[in-house]
Amino acid sequence: MRSKTFVFGVGAQKAGTSWLHRYIRDDDCYREGPIGEKELHIWDRRDLEIFRNSRRSFRKVRGTESFILTVMERSEHMYFSYFSYVLRNGGIAADITPSYAGLSEERLAKIRDGFDQQGINMKCMFLMRDPVGRCLSAFSMNRLKATDERPREGVRSDIGEREAFREYFKSSHCRLRTEYQETIRRIKSVFPESQAQFIFYEELFDKEVLAEISDFIGVRFRPDLAAKRVNEGKGSYEICNDLIRECALYYEPTYHAVSDAFPAARKLWDGFKYL
Repeated sequence: MRSKTFVFGVGAQKAGTSWLHRYIRDDDCYREGPIGEKELHIWDRRDLEIFRNSRRSFRKVRGTESFILTVMERSEHMYFSYFSYVLRNGGIAADITPSYAGLSEERLAKIRDGFDQQGINMKCMFLMRDPVGRCLSAFSMNRLKATDERPREGVRSDIGEREAFREYFKSSHCRLRTEYQETIRRIKSVFPESQAQFIFYEELFDKEVLAEISDFIGVRFRPDLAAKRVNEGKGSYEICNDLIRECALYYEPTYHAVSDAFPAARKLWDGFKYL
C-alpha cells in the first residue's frame, strides 16, 4: 500500500496558503473526499473564542459536505476517521486553515496523535509573510467584505480607512495571525523537524524552496506552477508611511523573534526598515 500523508497548514493568512493548496491538489497523489474545501475550519471553531459565532449548526446543514463538517466540529474523532477513509489506499490529503495558527500546543499534540493512531504521516506547514505586508493584504481583503453592520475579522467598514487599519492591526484577529513567534514556538514544541516546515512567502516561488516543499510533502516538483498565483489582492488601500511604521513597531517583537530563529527574514522583509 502507498504511504499516507496529511498536510496540516496553520497559516499564515495572505501568505500563499491558497497557492500551496492548489500546488498539492494538482498532484496525482492528492486524494479528495466529499469535502472539496481548502479550509475546513474545524479546530479553530472548536477551540478559539473569537470564532465562537462562526460555529456550525445542524439547523443550517445543506448537503453532504455541510453535514460532515458539522459532525466533525462536534466530534473530533470524525476528523481522523474521515481522512483515514480518504487515504485508505494511500496518497496525500490536506486541511490548510490559516486561523489554525492560534491553536494551542495541547490541541496540536492531539491532532498529531490522532493521525499517528491512524497510521498517517502528518506534516505541519507554516507560511510567513512580512507582518506589515500581511496586515495590509488582509485588511484590503476584509475591508471589501465587511459591512457597516458586521465587521469582517476585525476590519470595520463604517469608519475611515486609517482608523480602520489601526484598529485592525491591533485586533485579536490580526494578532492571532501575525504574531508568528507564538505559532512557531507551539509547532516546534509539538512536532519534530521531520514533521514541520517553515516557509517565507517572499521566497515561496523560488525553485530551490519549491523543491524543498515538494520533497517535504512528497509531491512532484513542478516549477512551472510557480507562475500561477492564487487569490492575489483584488483591492488596495493607500496607507501612509507613518501608519505603516506604527504597524511595524506594533509587531516589532515578531520581527525580531522570527529573524532570531530564521535570519533570512531580515533580507526578505521590508518592514525591518521601519524599526
